[in-house]
Amino acid sequence: MKNALQFIIILNILLCNISPVVAQKQPDSLLQTLKIPLFTITTTDGTEPQGYPVYAPEGCVGVALAGNEYVNGRLVITIGDSVLYDSGEYMDNKSGMRIRQRGNTSALWNKKPYKINLEKKADLLFREEEKYKDKDWLLLREGTTLNVPVGFKVSELVGQSWTPKYAYVNLVINNDYKGCYVLTESIEVEEGRCDIINTGFIIEDDAYWWNETVSFPGDVLPSQMSYTFKSPNSDDISPLTYENIRNYILEVEDALSNEDLIYDYIDVNSFAAWLLGHDILGTLDAVGSNRYLVKYDYIPGHHNSTLLEMGPLWDFDDIFKRENEWSQQHSGNYKFYYKYLLDDRTFTDEYKQIWYNISPTLYDDVVDFISNFRDSIGADIDISRKLDDKRWSRYTPTKTTNEEVEFISTWFDNRVRWINDELHTMSAVKDIVVEESSAVTIDVYMLNGSLYVPNATPEQLKQLPKGVYIGNGLKFVVH
Repeated sequence: MKNALQFIIILNILLCNISPVVAQKQPDSLLQTLKIPLFTITTTDGTEPQGYPVYAPEGCVGVALAGNEYVNGRLVITIGDSVLYDSGEYMDNKSGMRIRQRGNTSALWNKKPYKINLEKKADLLFREEEKYKDKDWLLLREGTTLNVPVGFKVSELVGQSWTPKYAYVNLVINNDYKGCYVLTESIEVEEGRCDIINTGFIIEDDAYWWNETVSFPGDVLPSQMSYTFKSPNSDDISPLTYENIRNYILEVEDALSNEDLIYDYIDVNSFAAWLLGHDILGTLDAVGSNRYLVKYDYIPGHHNSTLLEMGPLWDFDDIFKRENEWSQQHSGNYKFYYKYLLDDRTFTDEYKQIWYNISPTLYDDVVDFISNFRDSIGADIDISRKLDDKRWSRYTPTKTTNEEVEFISTWFDNRVRWINDELHTMSAVKDIVVEESSAVTIDVYMLNGSLYVPNATPEQLKQLPKGVYIGNGLKFVVH
């Protein structure tokens, strides 16, 4: 082992996978009774997608995946007796599909995540617009939780410009049932996904940069992190494009310490929304939280042609882990740009504003969403999870959707109250303070616009119940 972190990762994986895993034939009759799509993949020569771990060099972190080459095959999607999609047998650039393992640490578990590449574009979520057709699709192994739906719901609620769409599916490869997965769109440049123009780019603050062919360090990043390329990808990027993007990002980093300059570069709403999303979810992971940076076009010499944005929230393995604490994005050496932004009033005011906009209905929005999810396919998810538990020999059964709805409801009830109580403790966050000597009175309104206290005096303001109010056209919080 190269370092202690790698040892801990491998040890945890081994402890959670101590039962022998034996390939089993798919439970055809049961899977075909469910309302969840069944993905049946048959590889051309019957081989399984493979991969092996590679360990970080000295001074770096993580365990990554290598040897994960594509395997050719055919994909058929069914519900019951209905065939929803058939890729056909594999023929290069004509029909069929390819599949490989994906991920880093997640790929070391017995149940593997996968990436599907279709030879012809199709929308595997079966929407009715041409723009949603794509070749690349991901199968996330988190089909045994509601983490992905809740994470993406929060991404939508905080107002991220694009959030991937998804569906629960059961997966069979070469007649071997692999479990319940979440099919989702990948983060890439497409009209129906991250719709940037040709001169734009997507890069990632990446702990696994050492496993990529092209990367560059940042001046404000810790030595264990570097930027890697999502679009253009490492295979396609020209030396000139590489230098242009690198120089631009270094400009952004240089501007971080100058509050009069940084907002010429970054979209403050996007950066605030991304952090708030992780704070709502209580994300533990700081190093591998998939911090994507998106610029919708880039014209050298015109740095503010569009503002740099944070990509969608992604990777929800470690949410609901920071109870009564801010997400780990606030702490340690991996605070990213937030090391500077959290000390800036413009940023924290934007953060607060987004919170005030969504917090009154946040609990109801999430609980209604997961309750509807449970009522529509919860029973089928529960059956699939039992099959998944059996396939991977889990000693402790996964939670039922009812149990998850109860847990998530409690989390959001507590979380809304906790953030309301603790918002003033965030760096640079200052609440409205009424001076003792002030004789000014203001009308206090509820968020729904109803008048709560007319002509409130400074003393009356201090005695308001905890909550969010409007006065003098501004929202303010009482703790």
